[in-house]
Amino acid sequence: MIGKAPEISVILTTYNRAGFFLGRAIQSILSQTFQDYELIVVDDASTDNTRRLVRSFDDPRIVYFRLARHTGSPCTPRNIGFLLSRGERIAYLDDDNRYLPRHLEVLYNALLDNPEVVGVYGDRRYVRKCPLAVWRSKTPVDWSVDHLLHTGNFVDTSDWMHHREALHRIGGWSPYLRLFTDWDLVARMARSGFHLMRVPLVITEYTWHWGNLEQTLLRIATKNTMFGHIQDGPIVQPGLRLSSHYLSAAQLRS
Repeated sequence: MIGKAPEISVILTTYNRAGFFLGRAIQSILSQTFQDYELIVVDDASTDNTRRLVRSFDDPRIVYFRLARHTGSPCTPRNIGFLLSRGERIAYLDDDNRYLPRHLEVLYNALLDNPEVVGVYGDRRYVRKCPLAVWRSKTPVDWSVDHLLHTGNFVDTSDWMHHREALHRIGGWSPYLRLFTDWDLVARMARSGFHLMRVPLVITEYTWHWGNLEQTLLRIATKNTMFGHIQDGPIVQPGLRLSSHYLSAAQLRS
C-alpha cells in the first residue's frame, strides 16, 4: 500500500554525472532540515554507473527511473518526474548543484505563509570549478514580471518551489527547448497571471564547471533571439501529454 503523500516532491534529472556531481547533489537533499519529501531521480539514459550510485543511498524516499533513450533536454525528464511525483509542492535540483541544509524548509514555510503566490525562490551562492571569466554571479532580483520578460531570467531551476497545480495549468516544461528551459517556464507562469516571491536567503549552491561551458556560451550567443518567445510564445505547452506517452513507452521497454 502506498503511504501518505509527501509534502514535497524533489525532481532531479541527470545524465552521466555519477563521477562527482550526482552523489553530492543527492546527499545535499538527504541532509535537509525538512525531511517530509520524496526524491525522484530521472536518469536521461546515462551510460555511466548512475543507477548503481543512486541505489547505493538505499533510502525509501528515493524513486529512480531511467529513460529508455537519451532526450538531450531536461524538460521531458522533468515532466516525467512530475508525473511520477505525489507531493503537493514541487522542487527541482540540477545534478551539478547542491541544496544548502535549510533549502526545503525555507521554501516550504514561505509557501505556507504566502498563499497568494504559486511559487517561491531563494538566492544562491556560486562555486567555481574552472577559472573562466565568462560566468558572472547574478545579482538577486525581487519578483518582477517586467524584468523577467524584457531583461532576463533570475530564477534558476534549482532555486525554487511551486504548487503542483501551477505546472498542470501551463502544461509542464516545454519539451521543445534545450536552452533557457527555466526562463521559459517561469515566463509562461508570469504571463498566465501567476505570481512568485523571492525569499532573500542564500539556500542553493550553483556550480560553474567545464562541463556546462558549451551551454553557457550558447545561452550568451542566443539570448537576444529568445526574447520573442519569452514575451509572446504559447503559454500552454503539450509537455505533460508528450511525457505521458513517453513514460508509457519507456515502461513497456524497461
